Amino acid sequence: MFLSKTIKTVLGTSIINDVRYTQVCFHRFKFIPKLRVPEWHFRVERRAKDRDDNLTERNKRFINEMSKKDHEKASLLKVPTVEPKEWKKGMIRCGIVAKKLGYYPLWTKDGTRICTTVLQIIENHVIKYAPPGEFNPTMRKRLGNYNKKGCLYIGSGEADPNRLTANYMGLFKESGVMPTQRITRFIIHPDAALPIGTSINALHYRVGDYVDVLGKTVDQGWQGVIKRWGFKGGPATHGTTKNHRRGGSLASGIKSRIWKGKKMPGNMGNRWRTLRGLKIWRINRKENCIWVSGRAIAGAPGSLVYIYDTVLPLRQPKEPLHFPTFLGDESKLPEDIYEETIHKFGDLTITFEPEK
Repeated sequence: MFLSKTIKTVLGTSIINDVRYTQVCFHRFKFIPKLRVPEWHFRVERRAKDRDDNLTERNKRFINEMSKKDHEKASLLKVPTVEPKEWKKGMIRCGIVAKKLGYYPLWTKDGTRICTTVLQIIENHVIKYAPPGEFNPTMRKRLGNYNKKGCLYIGSGEADPNRLTANYMGLFKESGVMPTQRITRFIIHPDAALPIGTSINALHYRVGDYVDVLGKTVDQGWQGVIKRWGFKGGPATHGTTKNHRRGGSLASGIKSRIWKGKKMPGNMGNRWRTLRGLKIWRINRKENCIWVSGRAIAGAPGSLVYIYDTVLPLRQPKEPLHFPTFLGDESKLPEDIYEETIHKFGDLTITFEPEK
């Protein structure tokens, strides 16, 4: 049973026959307990944003150079060594944090146009690994037994060390990585664990593989039923008054209530949505970008998305994946890797054959 607190509000008073009557309204609010704070969160007041206003540009550059040198020394002392392992069906690999750049079309060799979205993998480094015995999530989702799975903490995005607190900076001392803007958790198989400080790039995936992309939709605010649910609306003329964009009847008069799940006006967008089974058509090794099929990935251009190996049974890879990640020599690979049926922009589009 949850406790509840009552707020007493006096609405008005009246005097009848020398007797005072007071109308009181009671509002009852349900007490919801707060969730446990994540282990990387520190309840510390952040420093003032204008604390470096008195510093000159020369001093600011000097502070930034010294902070980078400290982390570079730590990273040189710990060179991560990863050994390749055999991937088996059902083993969950680590995901990647990427930035959505926008829509970009591709064409096949027979002239068919393909709609794709460009995702740029920002700097992803392993910050910490929690083995199955130590991993204790704050919110347990439907993922089976957590005691058999590990968790990788991935840091992504550049951040100014002078704008971060000392407690947050302490999370990156063991890894030897520059402090990142975001820390993300990926639940993985214990054999897919990576050493601290390992970098993950676009070659973590292969051309032709299928992935699932998670993103947050654009916040549209409060919208009516026509934009939110696609209602037709009322008639435009013939006696219609102030009923052009309304939803119409809400319920029948028998039950005298509104059924759960009724489509009504409300907040639109700002929801996590996953697109599954997106094929990778192209990988650019230099810019660290991948081209995936479709242009309905949730989020505005520039927003962050999360890429996972697909869970669809009919889109599983036929060949073993790079496990736990790509460990080959990147210099031997071409800068752009295309799918077999994709037309390369550097190739000829029209060829002429001599007449016989």
